[in-house]
Amino acid sequence: MAYADLSFACVSLFSDHVLDVEGFKMSDAATEKRKLIEQMLEMQKKFIEFEQQNGVKPEEYWAGKEGHPLFQYKEKYGEMSSRVVDLAHEEKGSSR
Repeated sequence: MAYADLSFACVSLFSDHVLDVEGFKMSDAATEKRKLIEQMLEMQKKFIEFEQQNGVKPEEYWAGKEGHPLFQYKEKYGEMSSRVVDLAHEEKGSSR
């Protein structure tokens, strides 16, 4: 997983246009989802910068030690992406 999932970038890019629609109010789930996606994109950006400057060894990514810039990156990112999926289901009234 050296590079980010581009589907999140697409959602973020187009979500700004939805907010410009007169009278449209985002649900709480949509607002939380958007904030999470923004945070995930920032995490991806920092990961890519770190990788390009330093390289990333598998053990740094999979089992980074406390104090390392990638410490718990995978876990945090995974939790956030899972929450985004849950929120999308909530918005559509569906389930996993």
